Amino acid sequence: MLLISALHADRTMHISGELKEQYIEPQKQYIGGEKQYIDKMIALGLTKKTAANAMKLFSVFGLEKVFSRTDAAAVLDITITPASTLLKRLAIVGIAEPVKGLGKGKYRFSPVFFKRS
Repeated sequence: MLLISALHADRTMHISGELKEQYIEPQKQYIGGEKQYIDKMIALGLTKKTAANAMKLFSVFGLEKVFSRTDAAAVLDITITPASTLLKRLAIVGIAEPVKGLGKGKYRFSPVFFKRS
């Protein structure tokens, strides 16, 4: 019983030490958006696995961060070659775009693809 109470306290404890319930609603909204994006990627000709990998990268890097094939390989726990192939496919269909001026092989997710519909 003590363990359950401690876990509950960790989940609801605020930095100041006051207990407050967490607000979880934005996560539920993101899950719906994730399915929408996966369906949109599949419609572009990507496989479900490729679309899922793209969403995993998007959840880590978002629209603002620039990433390389090494970063993608680390997040997806794959080698450099499939990571490079994945990023090229994402760039071809317009999900990711190459970034100029930061060295070869840098990408970011396209704000055009991930715009709110």
